[in-house]
Amino acid sequence: MDRKFGRKKSNREHMMRNLVTSLILYERVTTTEPKAKELKREIDRVITIAKKDDLQAHRRILGYVFDVNAAKKLKEVLVPRYQTRTSGYTKFYHSGNRLGDAAPMAIVELIAEEVKEVKETKKVVKEEKKEAVKASK
Repeated sequence: MDRKFGRKKSNREHMMRNLVTSLILYERVTTTEPKAKELKREIDRVITIAKKDDLQAHRRILGYVFDVNAAKKLKEVLVPRYQTRTSGYTKFYHSGNRLGDAAPMAIVELIAEEVKEVKETKKVVKEEKKEAVKASK
């Protein structure tokens, strides 16, 4: 972690673990921009560890997240979803400033992998159009 957020090390680590656990459970988190940038780094590490699929990885995940349901969801839902990806599991959106102190806010959400299916269907449609043009000639 590069950023300190004006906190001691133990509080900073605990805050990141809370954010990672929440992101795994709810797949979307709203927080300040610096925390969101650090969260992206941490969630990439956690998902990469979970993808190893061995006992040591499972124990490391259970030791990191605060909720057993988050570890279970990570293993059963998120790891199969990101099997073909090596990194970049999150999207980052700027969402304006917070009203109380004008802190820049951001939304971090996990990427759904259905995007590749849409691209594949576009390729199929293009190929069908080409075949239709050839058939009409």
